[in-house]
Amino acid sequence: ARERIGMNAEDRIILFCGRIEPLKGIDSLLYAMKIMIEREPELDVCLWIIGGDVSQQPSEWSRELQKLEKLRQLLKLTSIVHFAGQQPQEILPYYYNAADVVVMPSHYESFGMAAAEAMACGVPVITTNVAGISGLIDDEHELLVTSVNNPLLLATQISQLLTDPAAHAKVSRDVYATVQ
Repeated sequence: ARERIGMNAEDRIILFCGRIEPLKGIDSLLYAMKIMIEREPELDVCLWIIGGDVSQQPSEWSRELQKLEKLRQLLKLTSIVHFAGQQPQEILPYYYNAADVVVMPSHYESFGMAAAEAMACGVPVITTNVAGISGLIDDEHELLVTSVNNPLLLATQISQLLTDPAAHAKVSRDVYATVQ
C-alpha cells in the first residue's frame, strides 16, 4: 500500500484524515510531532494529513491550511509532515492500511467516520475524549483516548504505539474486532 501512494517503507506512518478546520486539532498533532521527534530523534516517523485542497500554491490554500503550513515551517517539520490533500474514497483504504496509527485530535467530533474506517483496517486510532468514536474504546485501551489540546500526552501515546510492537499488534487486533 505504501508504494502505491508514495510513502517510504521504513517510516512509521501517522495519519490524520478529515476536514481541515480548527476544531479538528491538527495544530496539537503538529506540536505532538515536534515533541516526539525531540524526545526520540532516532524514530523515523512521518505524518500524512489527508484533507483540504492542496492542488494550488500554498498562498491559495484555505486559511486553516495556510496556518498549518506556517506552523509546520515554524516547528521545522517540513521533511516529516506531508499534506496529501483530498483523496478519492476508493484510495483512502491504501492510506489507512499504510498507517501505523491514525490520530483524530478533535475538539469535537460527532462520530468520526475516518476513525471507524481506519479501525476497520485494523489500524489503532488515537482520538480525544470528546469524540463520538471514543465511545467504542473500552477502559482496557485508554492509550487510544487523549484529551483535547494536550500535545504532551498525545506525543507519549503515539510514541508508545510506535515503539512497542506487541502493544501495537494487540491494539490493532482489538480495534478491528470492535468494528466488525
